[in-house]
Amino acid sequence: MRRAASRAAAAALPLLALLLLAAGPGGAAAAKGKGKKGGAGAAPPIQVKVDHVDPEALPKSSNPYAGKPYAGCEGGYCPSGAPDVEAAFWRAADAGDVKGLKKLLSHDGLNLTRNIVPDSEGFARVVDVAVWAASFKGHTDVMKVLLGLPGVKKLYEYEDGHILDLAAANGHEAMVKLLLEEGMPVGAAAMAHAAHYNHTNIMGLLLSKPTDIKAAMQAIAGGGSPQMASIIVQAMRMAEATREKRHNEHDWQGEYVRLAISGGNVEVLKLLLADENYTIPWQAVQGLVMSAAEGGNKAVFELLFAQKVLRDDPEELDEAVGNGLKVAAEMGQEAIVDWLLARHKKLAKAHCKAAVFRALKYGHSDIADTLTELCPVDKSNPKLADAEWLGQVAIAARDGDAAKLEELLARSDAAKLLRKLQTWEKDPKTGEKTVPRPPHPTQDPIVLAARGGHLAAVTVLAERGGGVLCVPCAAGAAAKGGHGTVVRYIAEGPGKAMLHPGGPSIDHALRVVAHSMEGGHWDTVGWMVKHHGSQELGPYFLNAIAQENNLKDLEAMLGILKAEGIDKTVFFKTQVESAKITAGLGGHVELLLKLEEHSDPLTPEEVEAEERARAPRGSRGGEEEGDFLGEVQQKLELRTASTSSAAAHDSRPGAAMAPTIVGPGFDTLLDPTATWSLDKVSCMRGAYFAHVTFCYLVFLSGIAAFVSRVVPAARPLHAWFGRGYIVSMLWATATSLLIHNTGLPPSTLVSFIWVLGGLCVGWLLALLHGQRATRAALAAVGADVSAGGLPPGGPGLAQRVAAEKARAAGAKTAAQRFFSLKAAHGIIMFVSWINVAGRIFASNQSGDFTCHTIPVFKPLDTPDTPPGGDPATLVVVPPHDPNYARQPWARLGTAGWGATMLLGPAAGAAAVGLAYSVLAARRSARGAGGARTAPSGGAAAVAVAAAGAAK
Repeated sequence: MRRAASRAAAAALPLLALLLLAAGPGGAAAAKGKGKKGGAGAAPPIQVKVDHVDPEALPKSSNPYAGKPYAGCEGGYCPSGAPDVEAAFWRAADAGDVKGLKKLLSHDGLNLTRNIVPDSEGFARVVDVAVWAASFKGHTDVMKVLLGLPGVKKLYEYEDGHILDLAAANGHEAMVKLLLEEGMPVGAAAMAHAAHYNHTNIMGLLLSKPTDIKAAMQAIAGGGSPQMASIIVQAMRMAEATREKRHNEHDWQGEYVRLAISGGNVEVLKLLLADENYTIPWQAVQGLVMSAAEGGNKAVFELLFAQKVLRDDPEELDEAVGNGLKVAAEMGQEAIVDWLLARHKKLAKAHCKAAVFRALKYGHSDIADTLTELCPVDKSNPKLADAEWLGQVAIAARDGDAAKLEELLARSDAAKLLRKLQTWEKDPKTGEKTVPRPPHPTQDPIVLAARGGHLAAVTVLAERGGGVLCVPCAAGAAAKGGHGTVVRYIAEGPGKAMLHPGGPSIDHALRVVAHSMEGGHWDTVGWMVKHHGSQELGPYFLNAIAQENNLKDLEAMLGILKAEGIDKTVFFKTQVESAKITAGLGGHVELLLKLEEHSDPLTPEEVEAEERARAPRGSRGGEEEGDFLGEVQQKLELRTASTSSAAAHDSRPGAAMAPTIVGPGFDTLLDPTATWSLDKVSCMRGAYFAHVTFCYLVFLSGIAAFVSRVVPAARPLHAWFGRGYIVSMLWATATSLLIHNTGLPPSTLVSFIWVLGGLCVGWLLALLHGQRATRAALAAVGADVSAGGLPPGGPGLAQRVAAEKARAAGAKTAAQRFFSLKAAHGIIMFVSWINVAGRIFASNQSGDFTCHTIPVFKPLDTPDTPPGGDPATLVVVPPHDPNYARQPWARLGTAGWGATMLLGPAAGAAAVGLAYSVLAARRSARGAGGARTAPSGGAAAVAVAAAGAAK
C-alpha cells in the first residue's frame, strides 16, 4: 500500500516540475558564485550512506581486466602501479577534458574498479572519484562518457543520491537534468541543497521524482525566498500525498511549522500558516512561542501571535505572552520584549515580575530596566537581590572587569549563588532533579569572559567559581574567538584534564582544535597537538579538512603532524586513507592527490596490531581500556564520510560491477505504520488489528466454552469452542510478534505464563480425563456384550459407550466431582482465560495504534554493534542488513522463499508417504498369503455377537 500510494502520487510530480521550470531562470542565475568556501553559499558537508553488501555473496561473471596489469585485484585494493595515469584521469574529469579522458580510458594501466584505499579502511573506486569530480564541477560531457562505460551505471543503482547531491549543491542544472534522465537515485539531501542555495530550477527538476517526507523536511530549513518557499510547500504536500491515509494521521504540517520557526524561515512559515485547512493545535502552541522568543525573529513572532489558536482563546494568549516574555528576557531578545509590551501590555504586566527576575539573573539590564517601568519591583526582596547579583557577575564577565568580579565573588556565599545557574537532569518518571550540570554556555560567566578573550576575568572566575562553572567549555569559547593565550592558560591550569589522552574531557580538546581550525589559528592547533597526551588528536581532523576541500588547511595540519613526528603513527596512516575517501566523495581531486603523497598503507604487523586494538574490550587481555579513539567515538560520535563509505561502495563483486542485493526493508524512522531494522520487521500497524481480532475470539470462545458446560443443549459444542480457543490463542500470539514497540511489563509476562501454561495443562487434563472415561465405558460395555451380545434393534456400540459415560458421571459424589481431572481442567482453563480477558479491556481500543519506536545500538563494545556513542547520540539500527546477500532467501526473495518452503517440504513428505504406502501394502500382501487375521480380545467378542445377531 505504501509503495503503491507513492507511485500514484508520483504521477502529479512531473506536471508541477514543468510549471516550476516555466516560472523563470531565477535559479540558474542564483547558482553563480555559490558553493565556494568563504562565500555566501559555502557548501554544507555532504556525506553518503549506502548499504554494505559482502562481495563474496554476489554472483561472479567474466573479468574484463583479464590479462591486464591489475588482474586479480579489481574490485578490491592493491597499490597503484600507475599513479600518474590515475592522477591524469581524475584531473581530466575535474577539468572537463573529454578528449584526454577518452584517451586515458584506453590505457592498460587504468583499472576503474581498483579500491584506492585498503579494504579495511573503506571503499572508493578509481571511477568513483572521476564521477564525483564531474558532478561536483558540472561537466556533463565527462559524465556522459563515464556513465556510458559498461557496467558503470549499475554501480550507483543503490546509492542514496550522492552524485545528485553534489550537482544540486553546486547549482549545476544541466548535470542534475542529465543524472535524472540517466535514472540516478535521488536522495533527501539534494532538495535541501537546492533550497539552501535558492536553486529553484533544480528544485523543479528534483520534484519530477517522487518526494518523501524526509526530503521536504530537510528543505524547510533551507530556502527563504518567496518562490523557493512556495516550491517547498508544494513538495511538502506531495510528500504527504504519498502516505497511506489512516485513523491516526501524524501532524506533519506541525513538524514543518516547528522547523520553519526554529530556523527563522519567515516565507515558508507564511505559506504554511496561510493554509485554511490547518490550525496550530493548542498542545503545541506554547512550545512554538518559546522557540520563536528564543530565536528573536520578530516577524516569526508576529505571524505566530496572529494565529487563531491564540487570537480566539484569551487563556491561551495570556499563557503565550507570559512564556514569550520570560524566555525573551532570559535570552536577551530585546526586540521580542518590546513587541510584547507594545501589543499586549496589559497581559504582559501580569508576567512582568518573573521576566524581570530572569533578565536580572542573566545580566540583561536594559531589558530589566524596560520591564521595571511596567511593573516596579521591590529590590529588597532577597531572591531578586540574588538574581541581580548573578546579573552583575555576567555583565562583569562579558566586559572583562576582573576587579568587579573580585569584589562580587568575595562574598562567602558566592559559590552557593552561582549554583543557581546550574541546569539539572530530571527523572523522566517523577520529574525530580537528579544530576547537576554546568550552566548553559550562553549563560555561564566564565564562557562569556573567555569568548571576549578576557584572561584576567577568566582567571578570577576559575579560581573563585567554586567548581560550578564549566572551565573546559571556556577553552572552546576562547578558541572560537582566536584567544590562544586564554586557551593555553585553561589547558595548563584549571582545565588541564582536557590534555589527558582519555576521560570525559576529550570532547573539549576536540572543540578547541576544531574552533581554532575554523578561525585559522594554527598556532593554537599546533600547541594543542604538541601538548595533548595522545598522538591521535591532530590526525583525527584530516577527514574534516578533506570534507571542507581546504588544501591550505591540509598542508598546515600535515606540517604540524610532521614536525611532531606523528606522521609515522598507525593512526595517522589510517586517517589518511579515510580522508582520501572523504576527498573523493566530495570530488576534490587536488586534495585527494595531496593525501596520496602521504599515503602509506599499514604493514601486516601494523594491521594485526590495529585489529587487536579494535577487538572487543573483553578480548584484549591486559590491554588498557579507554584509548583515545574509543573515547572520541563514544563521546562525540564524530563520524565522517569514510565510515559510511565502507558500506557506500562495497557493492562490487569484482570486475562484474553487479548490482547490490537489497532486502525488503525500508526506512521507517518517520513512518508510524511500520518498523524495519536490518531487513527484519518488528512492528506493522495492520498486525495490531489482526491481533485485537484474535484476542476477541479468544475472549468470546472462552465464554462460549464455559456456557456450553452449563447449557445441556450446547454441551456437544464444548469441545469445538475449546478448539477455537486454542487456535485463536495461537494466532493472537503470532500477531503479537509484529506489534512490538516498548516490550511488556514483568507483571504482564507473568499473566501470559498463566495464560499459556493454563492452556497447555488444561488441554492435557481434558485429554487424560476423556481417555480414562472412554476406557472405563468400553470395559463396561464390553462386559455386557460378552454376556449377552448386542440385541437386534437396540442401541449401537457408540450409543452404549456414550450412555455408559453419562451413567458413570451421574453416579459420582460431590467429592468425586470436585476432586477430579475434569474439575481441575475447568479451574485451570478459567485461570488461563481470565488472565487474557483482562488484556482486552486494558488495551487501547481506539484504533490509534502506531509503530512509534525504533531499535538503536546500545553504546557497548561488542562484535554486533558499531562504535558506541553517548546515550544522547545513540545510533539507529539501519533498515537494511549489510550482510543480507548471505541470507538463504536473498536471491529467491520473500515470495520465492515462502513458496519454496511450502511446496518443497510438502512434495518431499508426499513422496516419502507414497513410498511407505506402497511398501507397507506389499508387505501385508505377502504375509499369510494375503489372508486377513482374526480380531482378538474384546473386539472378537463383539464381532461374534454381531455375527450371531445377523443370523
